[in-house]
Amino acid sequence: MIRKLPFEYRITLIYLLVGLGWIFFSDILLERLISNTSAFRLFQSVKGSIYVLATALLLFFLVRNNVRKENRSRQKLQESELRYRSVFHNSKSVMLLVDSLSGWIADANKAATEFYGYSFEELSQMNVNDLQVQDKDEQSEDLLSELNGNQNFFKTKQRLKSGEIRDVELYSGKVLLQGRTMIYAILHDITKQVQIEKELVEAKEKAEESSRLKSAFLANLSHEIRTPMNGIIGFTELLKDEELTVKDKNKYINIIHSSGEYLMRIISDIVEMSKLNTNQVQINQEVFDLTSLCHGILSEIEVSVPSVKTIHLSREIELPVNGEFWIEADKVKLKQILFYLLDNAIKNTREGEIKIGCYLRGDNLLFYIKDTGRGIDPRYHDVIFEPFSQAEPEKGAIQQGSGLGLSIVKSYIKLMNGDIWLNSSPGKGSVFYFTIPYNPGKHSKNTKEDNLTKENTKQKQTSKVLVVEDDEVNFVYFKEVLEMNNIEVIHARNGQEAIDICRRGNGLDLIFMDIKMPVMNGYEALQYIKDECPRIKVVAQTAYALKNEQETIFDAGFDGYLAKPVQKDKILQFLE
Repeated sequence: MIRKLPFEYRITLIYLLVGLGWIFFSDILLERLISNTSAFRLFQSVKGSIYVLATALLLFFLVRNNVRKENRSRQKLQESELRYRSVFHNSKSVMLLVDSLSGWIADANKAATEFYGYSFEELSQMNVNDLQVQDKDEQSEDLLSELNGNQNFFKTKQRLKSGEIRDVELYSGKVLLQGRTMIYAILHDITKQVQIEKELVEAKEKAEESSRLKSAFLANLSHEIRTPMNGIIGFTELLKDEELTVKDKNKYINIIHSSGEYLMRIISDIVEMSKLNTNQVQINQEVFDLTSLCHGILSEIEVSVPSVKTIHLSREIELPVNGEFWIEADKVKLKQILFYLLDNAIKNTREGEIKIGCYLRGDNLLFYIKDTGRGIDPRYHDVIFEPFSQAEPEKGAIQQGSGLGLSIVKSYIKLMNGDIWLNSSPGKGSVFYFTIPYNPGKHSKNTKEDNLTKENTKQKQTSKVLVVEDDEVNFVYFKEVLEMNNIEVIHARNGQEAIDICRRGNGLDLIFMDIKMPVMNGYEALQYIKDECPRIKVVAQTAYALKNEQETIFDAGFDGYLAKPVQKDKILQFLE
């Protein structure tokens, strides 16, 4: 049973038993052996001294052993704390040591001072809640409560000395130091990660929105393309009827022509938007009369107003001088901007008035297009300028257009260093405003167009023309137009055939040269023709009608160009 007791209890019990036995039995034994009282007392004193000495020695060894144990424990504790503090202070992670009861910061490593921007002395006088960013919208627990909770990992926001707010993930745990329960907190800055995650979410939402818009665009585009195609194919079929009157034939032909132009406009919008997105569109400055441009665009747009609509078109030009007002800008793009905005106003106005206005405001020209149409809800004011986007149509109305016009307008105006905005509300009409920088232009009467016209009038009547075209339908169109005007037509299907025909000397007066062809393109063929037959005029015909393409054509040495689809009047201009 004694063996089951702890060591210190066994030693104490044995010591008591031996001590009591020694005192009791030694006294009885000595009384029997020693009859001399003086000797007995002397022996008793010696016996007591021996007992005291033995007790003192035993106590000494016990105390020394205990002290050694405490010293070893204290040394191990000190070594442990030193290792802890070495890891704590040398860690690259932000680490804080916090009192679990008060929340005051007891220690902070170098990484913490660098992260927060506070010195060690400043941090040691702060509470962890002083660093916490409280959410005003939610009554969340303070940081000390979270550190004392059961969760040892959570995300939070911390405010630095500079006022900057950083997102962090925090790992925490409890440790006993010098008899006090402390909380260690390890922080990792995840601001960039949170920002990336936010951007990914936004990108995902934009991608989904883009996908939705593109799906809507394709559905709408299918409707927009099929509408003019239905007019072209349907009325072409009706033209086959031999019993049609001349009046009906002309009516059907006009419908086919207008449907073809509308289809071409849709395709042009898509191509132009693609070029804008890939930064292939450039500003080309030229000097022109702004007053004439505004009058001309209104005259052109009048013919496109549907007969079922009762709309009055007007202009309000308030410029410093009467009559001509010459400026330097991109005439083509400005005309397209006005056309898009006027066309948009016509689509959304059943009756009333549409007005185009322009006046000088400081260093800018301010234009506006005002209509009495259905108006646009303010929530769509920004949306309508995004690609493939449109305002919601009226109840029961069909949404018209590809949704690219206003996006192209905004891109053009941005390229011209201008701005665009609108005032509109449902049922009250709309006013689109835009500005472009005002650059005065000086009118030169001797323009390139005038010289070209004079040069053309001096030339003799063309009698034989070479059409270089690999597409059979395009060639047949040229052939029909030319033969109607008693012109002999020769056909070449590529640049090499054109060179061979020129070398044979067929008395050619003019060549209509396609640019993109098999075997040899138009640019390559032009160089040989100009070297061997310099007197023959060569006109480029191309589906690329951009300004930079025009410049490339003239720089190559062509005498003129035709943009596809080619109109009959444009062809005939080059015959004189």
